[in-house]
Amino acid sequence: MARIKRSGNRLSIGTWSMPFAPSDVFSKRASRNLTAPLLKDPGTDTASEGSATKKSGPEAADRTLAAKATTKETETRTESEKPGVNSKLTTEESKVEATSQADPVKPSAEKHEGRKPGVKPTTNSLVQLAATITRETEKLDRYIKESGAPAPSFDIDGPLDFPKLPDEIKTAREEIVRATRELGDLVTGPREGVRWMAWDHNNSLSLHAIYHYRIAKSFPVNETASYAQIAEKVGLDEGNVRRFIRHAMTNRIFWEVDSDTVAHTAASRVLAEDVAMDDWVGFCVEDMWPAASQTIHALTTNPSASEPTQTGFCAANNTTDIEPMFATLGASPSRAKRFGG
Repeated sequence: MARIKRSGNRLSIGTWSMPFAPSDVFSKRASRNLTAPLLKDPGTDTASEGSATKKSGPEAADRTLAAKATTKETETRTESEKPGVNSKLTTEESKVEATSQADPVKPSAEKHEGRKPGVKPTTNSLVQLAATITRETEKLDRYIKESGAPAPSFDIDGPLDFPKLPDEIKTAREEIVRATRELGDLVTGPREGVRWMAWDHNNSLSLHAIYHYRIAKSFPVNETASYAQIAEKVGLDEGNVRRFIRHAMTNRIFWEVDSDTVAHTAASRVLAEDVAMDDWVGFCVEDMWPAASQTIHALTTNPSASEPTQTGFCAANNTTDIEPMFATLGASPSRAKRFGG
């Protein structure tokens, strides 16, 4: 009598075999129906396992035991996969597994946010940010009106600084600045935001020209001047003056009365009259900006640079390995005065 054998997912009797139905494809009943004929010995009464054992001897008994083991294993697997019966996965685990199988490449938002140490994930919607700006601006505006403080303005006679504010209103003002910046960054988008970030050096360029050529001081703050008059006063070609001033206008420094005439704004008034701010701008655009632009050059020349005589400032001032920044500034009375501004 041929013995029944199981190897992996196949059952065989002698030289004949067939796939064994796994429980994740077939139901328990289907598994029983498929395996029962294979376990039945021709000419043997299978009304009960006991009668089969009696009529067929030891080989029939072996087959009966194999049938019991196979059927029990099939039932166990099938029962374990029924919802709510000895389930290996909880409902939440099943959801996670299903999600990971459906989209194994795309990382989840939670994983992205988890890789931002120290940075609060952006969860505010555009409408939420707009509502925050409106709410906090109403607080600030109400305080300005009730206290009689001057209203903010870009005009030449506008206040150059905000008045000292109570803590609650100060917080509201800070929240306006924060939410406005976030809203602007969101609606600009990452690609365009990076593009303009890389282009931002032009703001320093026009500001540097205004400082270096004393353009803001070239005509009185309460008067106007033509581009030609300004060019003659500062010693530049008129075309270059137009370029610098018109770029500065994008930052609300000066405004154009007509195609040939320029007037001051609150920002250009600061550059014309505020001595401390003039020193600060000069230090940034004439000392720090060149130093920043030479920092990578200094590191390229000496990748292990760590001494105060091996900085971008030293590279910009041709003092590498000679003297540090403070010695260079101290050797120039005008630069030292500006630095101490």
